[in-house]
Amino acid sequence: MSKTPFTGIEQEKGPRLLMPALIDVSFLLLIFFMVSATLQRQEADLRLQLPDITLVTEGDMPAMEHMRIDISDRGTIRLNREPVVGHSGEPDTVVLAERLARYKGMASATRSRPRVVLRCADAASEQRFIDVLNACTKAGIESIQIAQVTP
Repeated sequence: MSKTPFTGIEQEKGPRLLMPALIDVSFLLLIFFMVSATLQRQEADLRLQLPDITLVTEGDMPAMEHMRIDISDRGTIRLNREPVVGHSGEPDTVVLAERLARYKGMASATRSRPRVVLRCADAASEQRFIDVLNACTKAGIESIQIAQVTP
């Protein structure tokens, strides 16, 4: 310990922490981030006009139709007679799972149970059948009916 020549107060030798400088730096950082931040519009500021809310009883809810999945001899998948095709290298089972997940969401909105009828040709591979079942499971569909393909 050594005494300063003017005040006579003892000081420790070595590094010390200057609090006023740290406070200044923290305020400068706070101002920098406040100025550089972009403000996002709140949802209330979007000025959307939503339709009126009406109360719907269970008797008024429309019943959802079931989804029909066909697997052909060559392994192509059709959902309600439309071919399911993957986009940009995406497997068709991923697209099928996304469509089934949307169907399940609509069914839950109408308070009905999502149902899938699966028809698989005899010459289709077992793995293709399992892939479709996995897509149904991924979408959260629990009610799957397996139908026989008539020649």
